[in-house]
Amino acid sequence: MAEWSGYTQEQILVILNELYERVLVGIENVSVPVEEMADEYLKKEDLPAVAAKTMLRTQMAKCAAAGFLTGLGGLLTLPVSIPANIGSLLYMQIRMSACTAQMAGYDIYRDSVKSLVFASIAGISVGEHLEKAGIRRDEGKARVTISKIPQDVIDSINAEVGKKLVNKARGTSAVHLVKLIPGVGGAVNGGFSLAETKLIADRAFNWFFDGNFWADSLVKSRKREPVSEDNVVNIEDYTFMDEE
Repeated sequence: MAEWSGYTQEQILVILNELYERVLVGIENVSVPVEEMADEYLKKEDLPAVAAKTMLRTQMAKCAAAGFLTGLGGLLTLPVSIPANIGSLLYMQIRMSACTAQMAGYDIYRDSVKSLVFASIAGISVGEHLEKAGIRRDEGKARVTISKIPQDVIDSINAEVGKKLVNKARGTSAVHLVKLIPGVGGAVNGGFSLAETKLIADRAFNWFFDGNFWADSLVKSRKREPVSEDNVVNIEDYTFMDEE
């Protein structure tokens, strides 16, 4: 099995695109298409934003479950070989972000929305990219017309996503750290996954529901404590930034 840190930007984007396609159509007997997933949550709440927060909490809990991810990883067959635990975690994170976009009324079949989902996973700041498309910073709290984003800006977002994930894989990413620690248990593994996924959840909600694509600076300002078996976050205690 190839090491995650050995991939090029182009290979990482191939992986992300393939996982996104799986998110759209679902995985038989495992996960429904993301549109159906969004509809199920929307049926249970009067407000889409409330339904989205419920969905995000549920998906974060699944991402923190090492056993769930291991089982899912065995069902993913990708054109570029990656470790099963990483592929399954990426699939769940992409699905969570794409579902947020769908619930907020975005067209998840647009390349621009797909690129923003990837950006939310990689943790890049997209504000500057959107300004190049004529979307001003003062529009951050309003609905951003994603259709305004031209192809060259989409390409620049994708390039930064690939670069960020390559650098992250070569450094001390959550998944990479877990692989380096001998005898790490499921609780710590889940804790690392949750710490990363919490940031993605905040970012996706702020971007797609608030239209605040400049919110990433607020997310980055949060301090992250080292994860251990004693301080793995209880998913029920998690609140979104606008709830604090």
